[in-house]
Amino acid sequence: MCISGEKIVNILSTFLGPIIAAVVAYIAVRQYKLAKIKMRIALFDRRNKVFETVMEFLSGIVQKANVTNEELHKLLRESRESYILFKEDISVYINELYKKAIRLQFVRGRLDDQNLPVGEERTKLAEEEYELLGFFEKQFDVTREKFKKYLDLGMKF
Repeated sequence: MCISGEKIVNILSTFLGPIIAAVVAYIAVRQYKLAKIKMRIALFDRRNKVFETVMEFLSGIVQKANVTNEELHKLLRESRESYILFKEDISVYINELYKKAIRLQFVRGRLDDQNLPVGEERTKLAEEEYELLGFFEKQFDVTREKFKKYLDLGMKF
């Protein structure tokens, strides 16, 4: 039993369409997965920038036991995308840090005022400053924990 060349071509052409379709489908799935990974990496980069901004903000406060207007503006400027990039919890958290930093700045300014005499008001301000600085020192771990779920790429290597 001999198969002619024409029959071979007919048999191959019958299977060639489905084989090409399978290869095209495989390539499409791989491209979809690659696009998804690229999107995750781009999102990670934008989220990580906000995370680094917050950590830098905290470092500045802890190092100087105070905060400047420029540092406050930088926090707002570089974290303004947090409403888009994260769920509400991160934006609320950054807002809390901002408000407490403003309060620290006010307390520090009052304590630096030479006209504020030693007494009850100065003591209360010093205690509040101590509490605020303690709060900011604890925020390194809190910040890492809050951002952890957003900075996980979810990829297994």
